[in-house]
Amino acid sequence: MDAHGRAGGGGVGGGGAESGETKTKGADVSPSRSGSLPADTKESGRDSKGGGSQGDQSVSQEPAPAPMPPTPTDSAAGLRKRYLQLKPLGPYELPFHTDFGSEANRHPDLLPFIKRIFNEAKSLDISSWRKSSSHTFGPKSAAKGIKVDQLASLDGGEAWFARHSRHPEDEGTADGTKTITWKNFDQVLRQDHSTNEAEYTPNVYDCTELLRWNEKELKEIGKKIGFNETAMWIINMYHGIPWPLNDRVFSVLVLVGVRADLVAGEQGVPTDESIVVQLPVDVVQLPDIIKNRSHHRVPGTPTYLRDSSLASDKQKEKIGKKLVYGQYVSVERVAREIETDGKAVTHWTMATWSDAKGVLPGFVQKKALPGEIVKDIEYVYDFVGTKRREGRFD
Repeated sequence: MDAHGRAGGGGVGGGGAESGETKTKGADVSPSRSGSLPADTKESGRDSKGGGSQGDQSVSQEPAPAPMPPTPTDSAAGLRKRYLQLKPLGPYELPFHTDFGSEANRHPDLLPFIKRIFNEAKSLDISSWRKSSSHTFGPKSAAKGIKVDQLASLDGGEAWFARHSRHPEDEGTADGTKTITWKNFDQVLRQDHSTNEAEYTPNVYDCTELLRWNEKELKEIGKKIGFNETAMWIINMYHGIPWPLNDRVFSVLVLVGVRADLVAGEQGVPTDESIVVQLPVDVVQLPDIIKNRSHHRVPGTPTYLRDSSLASDKQKEKIGKKLVYGQYVSVERVAREIETDGKAVTHWTMATWSDAKGVLPGFVQKKALPGEIVKDIEYVYDFVGTKRREGRFD
């Protein structure tokens, strides 16, 4: 979800100009699922086939960032021991794609890569996290009556924040006539995840797909590890931040799938569950053919670039503006359960760890993020209502 950019600026008024921000790269975020579920059990530029022009790149190069400590890997497989972290993935930590060139043996294989990430996401259990607060949407909200629990885990130098909400299919309304079902949540949060997020989130003004792995191959591999509809891509998400802070760009790997390993009829086990994992990617290190699809200058001082003839009014206002690289890791799980009374309920859990970078202090980001991730629920309810009126959703 998009709360990471909002936490970097929303509701934070003043602050000094971010003259040093353009020299900063990196950030990370990660999400988890609800403890009530089994722990194991505006205009989008999709330019992956063409890519936007980079314009004149004769700018001075920014200093090389200080090297980050090596990430533990399995030497045999070339895999990280842990993926839910803020350290961005480099090109040789990603499965091979023809756009990477010809050194396929330097990349991890697809199956163990996605298996390890999905396993981490399924194992992320927030039931022991500290409950920080709860919120119930009021009668004027599209999500009226929905209660959201907010949780946090701040151990080991990591700052994870999560939310869990319960959505009965026979209560509340999204558009005045019908409740939101698991199918609706899956349509918004898994299918076309990034483009939907850019459409329903007010401060996201662009999302640009850089790379997409072969979906036929991914679906076949996913079935071998208990997932259907597996898909994976890299995307840039462009977030507007209130002045005097600079806007953010988050480059992330998105991995999605629907679980096919659930035991039908077993008490406490979801009948349906989709998972969305987002991990930070070091876009500067990617091959030119990939990073040149960005809508910002890469490398050098990141500046938003867009062909004005293809840009929306909001995007035209951003052309030439400096950006700051942010990072986040997140896990989102949407699970449908049949309760003892026979009624269907969808549990929506999102957990994230992020860093908007720049000059904004970390403690300010941590204070803002919990409230921001709650807003996404209302955004999705409004989005589903709109799509139903347009005849696109049931």
